[in-house]
Amino acid sequence: IFLLFTPISVVMAYRIYMSDYASSAFLFLGGVGLILSSKSREKSSVGHYMLIWCSSLFLGIALVMRLTNGLAVLFLLGVYVWFLFGNDSAVDRTKRKLRLLLILGFGLSGPIVGLLLYNRIVFGNLFATGYQLQVIRPQDTTFIVQQIVRGYWSNVPETILRNLTVFPEILLSGIPWLILVPPALIWGFRN
Repeated sequence: IFLLFTPISVVMAYRIYMSDYASSAFLFLGGVGLILSSKSREKSSVGHYMLIWCSSLFLGIALVMRLTNGLAVLFLLGVYVWFLFGNDSAVDRTKRKLRLLLILGFGLSGPIVGLLLYNRIVFGNLFATGYQLQVIRPQDTTFIVQQIVRGYWSNVPETILRNLTVFPEILLSGIPWLILVPPALIWGFRN
């Protein structure tokens, strides 16, 4: 949502795929939902449980849409678990915390199970993907997963090196305010 309403989205439109916008929106909604639920005072209400489930469902959808969102999803889940177990450690509230983690797991696993079933029905294997059906020369792609799935292991180191040198420049030229993220994180943790 944030990306769609910034002028830089016009500049970045030719550089990234449309699924990045949608997956970023789901990642944002899931992250905000988890943060709001960790700060909620009524942690045993039905509304709180629904917020946890919807947030984890959005994170699962973001993960299924773009596998590269996995690190962000792991980070958000780790922060949520840290807030969940860091706020209070009363023994009598362990059941509630486990219930919240179970709801979180159900919401997150729904889209993942859906994708695996789709792969099984369409491609005949749980872990088969559409990358295997593409006709592409290995040197024409920057996606390492495509090269590995198709068996072009010799191009992987070259692709990793190319990605590490080219993508940060593209990212910072397209979204220059990313330079402010490390100081903002340091300031946030200190306060």
